[in-house]
Amino acid sequence: DGGVDGSGAMRWGGTNADGDGGRAYIVERAFPVNFDGATDAIVSIAVRSESLVGTNVSALSNIGGNVVNKASLNGEGLTDSEFTVFTFEHMGISAEANAVLIQFNVAAGAVADNGGTILIDNLTVITPDDGGDGGDGDPPTLGDELLTNGDFEGETTAPWFTNFGDGTAPSQTDGGNTFFIADVETAGDAFAVNLSQVVPIEQGETYILTFDASSAGDGRSIVAGIGLNEAPFNSATQNVDLTSMSQTFTLELTAEGFGIPNSRVLFDLGADTGIVVIDNVSLRQVIEEDTNEEELLTNGDFQDASTAPWFVNFGDGTVPTQTDGGNTFFIADVETAGDAFAVNLSQVVPIIQGETYTLTFDAVSAGDGRSIVAGIGLNEAPFTAATQTVDLTSTLDTYTLELTASDFGIPNSRVLFDLGADTGVVVIDNVSLVGAVATSNDDEDVFTEIPSEITLDQNYPNPFNPTTNIRYSIPSSGRVTLEIFNIQGQRISQLVNGVQASGSHIVTFNASNIASGVYLYRLRFGNSVQVRKMLLLK
Repeated sequence: DGGVDGSGAMRWGGTNADGDGGRAYIVERAFPVNFDGATDAIVSIAVRSESLVGTNVSALSNIGGNVVNKASLNGEGLTDSEFTVFTFEHMGISAEANAVLIQFNVAAGAVADNGGTILIDNLTVITPDDGGDGGDGDPPTLGDELLTNGDFEGETTAPWFTNFGDGTAPSQTDGGNTFFIADVETAGDAFAVNLSQVVPIEQGETYILTFDASSAGDGRSIVAGIGLNEAPFNSATQNVDLTSMSQTFTLELTAEGFGIPNSRVLFDLGADTGIVVIDNVSLRQVIEEDTNEEELLTNGDFQDASTAPWFVNFGDGTVPTQTDGGNTFFIADVETAGDAFAVNLSQVVPIIQGETYTLTFDAVSAGDGRSIVAGIGLNEAPFTAATQTVDLTSTLDTYTLELTASDFGIPNSRVLFDLGADTGVVVIDNVSLVGAVATSNDDEDVFTEIPSEITLDQNYPNPFNPTTNIRYSIPSSGRVTLEIFNIQGQRISQLVNGVQASGSHIVTFNASNIASGVYLYRLRFGNSVQVRKMLLLK
């Protein structure tokens, strides 16, 4: 990631194209990126202008010689009022690539003599290997900007503080851009020369600190991080090596052992001598995202006297329970061993195809050597299921099963226990099924809600490798086709072609046999057609 929020975006100033139609003006900057050997990547940037609306501007992203151009913006997407996000899709980049070069070309004669400024924010690079955050999935969700005047553009540099000179953070303006600058003449102790701003820090939380920095030459280092603004001055910091070329640095910092309102973001400049330039400083807290997982079962402890919504297919259909010491549990005595699922316990739950679920339960038998089968599956033909065999003993144990709905998943699914393969007493209690749930914009159950019109959701995950889920809704029963096309318009797969009931449906697309790239998926229902784009990164 690079850049900061809209109030502190990176400014490339003074695009001074000749008013008489002379030369074009090119602004560019390279950002170091660790691609970790990935060969495909998506680069996105947020762009805004100052005094360039209507100007012919083109954009370019270059990764190791793999160049992606955007058509001339012509002022259509570039405004002074808000940021517009542009995306560059790089396929087949060099494994040795180590930076992204962003370039803007402002057409000659299109800008007044006093020029203008391009602002960029939220530079993000996503690869299939690191998901954009170093290898653990999607880029982290960040909270609000915690710093004020991170770009030093105000009339004063407040609320920044320094502990040298008169205490005013020194700044300089060049090409319409203002930045912090200090010339350290004598190397001293750590934090003998520093720049800081007071911010509230919460103990145990993780923060992302980003900033641009450079020096008069290579080999100059500084220390950057967060910490207390009072004794004992505990902190979380990292060393940063500067060069004569401005670079964007992104540090992940966790407030371990400290965190009070009187904390600060800080830069220690005093360990080395020489000039240090700092600009576009941003500090944001990492927000833990909702995993969209919840308990799917009802009455998993069998404490409800009715035992609903549990079902059995033996006896009179009543779920047998017993209460002992105030605890109620399911109990069955299987007298005759039969076919699989001839004696079973189940509860209907909505299962999403391709998702993984965790089933936990307590179980015990009258003696050792008794086994049961537990899992999830369809509650209708062909009764496809994901199950595991569990060996019980005479001691009450807790079992945890991880189950993936690889090739099934509809609202009429179930959690199930097959008890019929062996004879003997089986006790089951405290059953839990946790996993992904379907969501909609109004937080209603998309499986039961009848939509008023055809809808086609963005596939998830996206980008994906090699499977992704496509969810769509139709307002009434009718013929549906769902097809996959490449960007040349050639159909490569037909996922659905038939009559379906009204409501929401989920289909899994497996792209194991096709190459990385951009693909289109099209939903057709009656006279209505919807198309979306998805990205496969292998």
